[in-house]
Amino acid sequence: MEFLNLKETRKEDLMLINILYNQPSPQTNWTDSLDIIYKDLSTGEKYLESILNPTMDIYFTKPEFRNYDYPKYTLPIEQVEVHNVSCKNTPADIAKIAGGQYLQYYKHCKESRNRKAMKNLHKYKYVMASDYDPESYYRIQYSCHYLNDKPKTIDKLYSDIEVDGINVPGFAKDGVAPINAITLIDEKTRISYTFALRNEKNPQIQELEDNIDDFIKECHEMFDEVYGSFDYKIFFYNESDEIRMIKDYFNLIHILKRDFLLFWNMHYDANYLMDRITELGHNPSDIMCHPDFNIKRCYYYEDRKNFAVKNKKDTFTISDYTVWID
Repeated sequence: MEFLNLKETRKEDLMLINILYNQPSPQTNWTDSLDIIYKDLSTGEKYLESILNPTMDIYFTKPEFRNYDYPKYTLPIEQVEVHNVSCKNTPADIAKIAGGQYLQYYKHCKESRNRKAMKNLHKYKYVMASDYDPESYYRIQYSCHYLNDKPKTIDKLYSDIEVDGINVPGFAKDGVAPINAITLIDEKTRISYTFALRNEKNPQIQELEDNIDDFIKECHEMFDEVYGSFDYKIFFYNESDEIRMIKDYFNLIHILKRDFLLFWNMHYDANYLMDRITELGHNPSDIMCHPDFNIKRCYYYEDRKNFAVKNKKDTFTISDYTVWID
């Protein structure tokens, strides 16, 4: 099952970056799609492949081998038949193939809008490998058809935001206070970019701008010995231009197209960036997502089951060439 439309890139030069499944929604006109992001290791170029109405192969036991009363996880390949089904409605396809009471059960679930109960069709004892989520299924297919032993180079960005919560009682959240500084460090080019918001009530910002050369010199003295030399680029914006500052920050991420973006406390930063953009009257996905993506999503999943930081499974989904990591 080869699914990448390779042009100048050879299989031997591929590195998978990410796979994003876009579920049916009003935004997608109730169709589903899959975004596959990969890199050409020889050129460093990133590519986006979008598959509309993606499908997957599932397996049914052939009638002559249906002599068991409980679901089986595996069978010899000659004892099963392959069916290609839609990712967005696999239970419906199982019901149609199984027929009889299973088709009636599906119709009842659909009429009652009970999607949770609909998933019970994956327990049909003569079906196997039907309950993969599409992202996992296509990662497996990628490994089967495109995996290679070429050394993988990883390009990383690092970022952090600062919020001006001086006029906010307690801890600033929900986008109520301005973002007054964002730093983006590019490991590949060894450049540190800082976007800073002016504030006439805070004399330290004007002092920094007036003495920027001294500040950069101090950065070199503090960090060069441990991290090596970086170029420091600092851009200042008026208070009224905060949304332009945020847009410029994301435009830079989109231009650089690095593999990973690592945050210090992504739970706070990702959510605050979305909330602040909304507070300023804009749609976060319009600014944060790369323009190449037809379906633009940015969504933070917070793991509320695990409380120890090392066990947290928070994830941030964003339609971009770059994967965000805490």
